[in-house]
Amino acid sequence: MAQDHDDHEDGVSRRHTLASMMRGIWGGGLLLAGSGGIPNPLGLFGRAGGMSAMAQANATIAVIVKDTTSSYWQTVFSGARKAGQDFGVNIAELGPQSESDFDGQISILQKAVASNPAAIVVAPAQFAALGRPIDEAAKKTKIIAIDSAVDSMALTSMVATDNVQAGRVAADILAERIQKTYADAEGDVALITSSATNAALDQRAK
Repeated sequence: MAQDHDDHEDGVSRRHTLASMMRGIWGGGLLLAGSGGIPNPLGLFGRAGGMSAMAQANATIAVIVKDTTSSYWQTVFSGARKAGQDFGVNIAELGPQSESDFDGQISILQKAVASNPAAIVVAPAQFAALGRPIDEAAKKTKIIAIDSAVDSMALTSMVATDNVQAGRVAADILAERIQKTYADAEGDVALITSSATNAALDQRAK
């Protein structure tokens, strides 16, 4: 994970990521975060003037997480609030109380779209189930996905971890520890995840 300072060589600061996301919202750029969290811009970002005009209009960006009761997603909300303060926009904190409540997240997404926000940042709780709802939402506002991929080509931006690489690193470390303990890196390993339908966890398992 990238550290929260601007001179980190291998990652990217939180401020740089948030600024890139904001430019992507107003400029239509596509932002992908790969291994190491380094964003790769795949389009022209909008002018700073567009950000200023949006801030003056007291725009609202809806942030929809997977589980509002989770400390992890509360931290995401905290970061979103800080970004809202930095860029002069309102942040609407939304989400179901359970990561498995796909229908709840879809309903929340639809209600958020109806409120005409400047953009919606969503952490898709399920790859397939959120695909069509996000396609529909993207017809009315810009959609930025975070944390997990979704079955949609309508995203303005995507910011996520390379979960396959994360799983590979974890497996290599586990194999090293097993070899140190048993002098052999072979054997059965139990893999336990918190959700059988979470795309990010599936990628890590691969």
